[in-house]
Amino acid sequence: MPTVLRLAAGIVCAGIALSLWDIGSRSPVAVVRSVLAAARRPSRLVGGIVRTLAGIGYAVLAIAFVVLALPNPEPGLVSAFIIGAFLTGLIFEALVGASLRRLIGIRPVPTDGSPPER
Repeated sequence: MPTVLRLAAGIVCAGIALSLWDIGSRSPVAVVRSVLAAARRPSRLVGGIVRTLAGIGYAVLAIAFVVLALPNPEPGLVSAFIIGAFLTGLIFEALVGASLRRLIGIRPVPTDGSPPER
């Protein structure tokens, strides 16, 4: 697989991980509220754990693709490319994250304190 495709795959995997974690549209306060609400409903807690683990899996894939794309991986260079892939993945998440979450059936969580959609 060519280097450019490996980097592109790393960026896409980083974007998917960030989309699963809903990084771009949730404040830390909203995350804490979601965790506390999920603690009361086991099905939501399991769903959150699955999303977290899937996101970790995609993040590991992103890192692996970036490392494999570099011919002579030096620690500083690898770190810079991984950070770049995740920053580009954050742009990916901002552009298509909501559509991706809707496509896989993750309901949007309101940030204004109103109850979630049913």
